[in-house]
Amino acid sequence: MTPASPRRKEFLHYVRPWVGDEELKELNEVLESGWLTTGPKSVKFEESMRNYLGCRNVVCTSSCTAAMHLSLLASGVGHGHEVIVPDLAFMSDASVVEMVGATPVLADIDPETLTISIGDLKRRLSPKTKAITAVHYAGHPCELDELLEIAEERGIELIQDGAHALASEYKGKKIGTIGNVTCFSFHAVKNLTGGEGGAVATPNDEIAEKIRRTRLFGIANRKMVELGYKYNMSELHAALCLAQLKKLPSFQKRRERIVERYFDTFGGSEFVELPIVRPYVKHSWHLFVVKLRLRNLRCSRDDFKNQLTNENIGSQVHFEPIHDQPYFSGRFTPSDYPVTADMSERILSIPLYPKMSDSDVADVIAAMNNVFKKNSRSF
Repeated sequence: MTPASPRRKEFLHYVRPWVGDEELKELNEVLESGWLTTGPKSVKFEESMRNYLGCRNVVCTSSCTAAMHLSLLASGVGHGHEVIVPDLAFMSDASVVEMVGATPVLADIDPETLTISIGDLKRRLSPKTKAITAVHYAGHPCELDELLEIAEERGIELIQDGAHALASEYKGKKIGTIGNVTCFSFHAVKNLTGGEGGAVATPNDEIAEKIRRTRLFGIANRKMVELGYKYNMSELHAALCLAQLKKLPSFQKRRERIVERYFDTFGGSEFVELPIVRPYVKHSWHLFVVKLRLRNLRCSRDDFKNQLTNENIGSQVHFEPIHDQPYFSGRFTPSDYPVTADMSERILSIPLYPKMSDSDVADVIAAMNNVFKKNSRSF
């Protein structure tokens, strides 16, 4: 039997950046100036981010990973310390802990929001705990009130990984203005892209100044005063970010319209659970992560993903559990993280980005329904 041809002629990636004339104009200004490393555009972008967020300090870096690394250092995390990290997160959330000489301690996740479980976090606390990493997964904020209360009671730092959460809000406040340290990403797939890049938002002048020094060799007043790194943002990345920041509100509106289509179509589906949005948060919709109801399907998540690919629709898994990474093999007991283990076999990120046309969205919906029908246990 000849297999059915895919609905689309061209492959639809799960994410694509959207750049245009505004970005080219900013880049041309940089190239014509002859100043390519950290300079006026980088300073202007930091100022623009401060104004957008409404925070006291923004320090730009080469990546969110660099921002997380420097934030741990600036918070005094080092040898002999432990940092609690959600198991369902990008691997760098754990690797930066080891980079400062501390030990990552994994915590399970909330089954609804897929952010760190407050209950499981509490049982992981120890006298060695120096910090907590809170990942605003897919753009849904963590339970910041409870996390900040725990941090204050224990005298430890809360480091927020806001890589997914630019434009997210918690109880009326933007992520980046709550707590002491929030890190952002401007990687190619993020809501605002510079191709690469990151930033730390903090109200703490001392932390901000420490990060400014350590992002560039530990230099102050042209002298190396402490150990530092090569983590500064280039003018080219800053130029892209400047243009993108102006477009961010329109980008977010488009994301929200696509999300509405998905909710209208798949709400109440027997095959998939849709993201939960708590009433007191604003979701940035960096990702649209569905949870497959595998009990109603005759396929695994990976099979489902492959069948979507055959329909010329891209998708991705965010993320494989940290405890499953080969580097950490043998250090953690998978059964200690039952929610992560369950969700990591069922979650799938389907296409969501501003450049998607209404026709693209319709193709995603049609392909999802085709794969549901092919694998339904009801047929």
